[in-house]
Amino acid sequence: MIRPIVVVEVSFIDGYMRKYVADGQHALMACMRLGIPVPYVVVNGITNAQQLTELVAMLNSSSRSWKQGDYVNAWAQSKDDYKQLLFLKKKYDLDFDVVITASTGKDGGEAVKTMKAGNFVMPDFVKSELACQRVANLLTIVPKMDRWSTRALTRAAITVFTEETYTTAKHKALMAYVKENADSLKFCTSKKEIALEFLRKGL
Repeated sequence: MIRPIVVVEVSFIDGYMRKYVADGQHALMACMRLGIPVPYVVVNGITNAQQLTELVAMLNSSSRSWKQGDYVNAWAQSKDDYKQLLFLKKKYDLDFDVVITASTGKDGGEAVKTMKAGNFVMPDFVKSELACQRVANLLTIVPKMDRWSTRALTRAAITVFTEETYTTAKHKALMAYVKENADSLKFCTSKKEIALEFLRKGL
């Protein structure tokens, strides 16, 4: 054992004061199977679900690399905005960063950092879902591309899809344009600005 299991003793989960493993579930199972003592430390001062989520996120980010989904699932236990984020990701089969951008208009490292810290807010669920629906629609038309090109295209598309003047009629016309010119996308979407220029031509 390189490090002890981290335990919290709280009553807000089921109404009874119990010990819960915050970090080290696999190590605990290994100790139990081997029949050896379980070294652990108790973290005091955890009084609510948000503090517990912050602790678990911090412990896991220092011991192994958490994926975006790990953070979203953890925060979704106590925050409705994260439940909505999870719902849209699953419904439209999009990456978390795409849904975050569609919901907030922000992309890149700062947006993801905000989400990981538990500060993600979805201002308008209806608008966010509409943007996600349109992105999903776009991704059924475009040819398969590398990850960076797809990311550039989706970020550019969200910029267009969330504009106040963008209507259902414009979306239909733009998707027809994209379908007709989809082959040229693989040559122009390595950067968001280039992808945005391509999409603007279809409006």
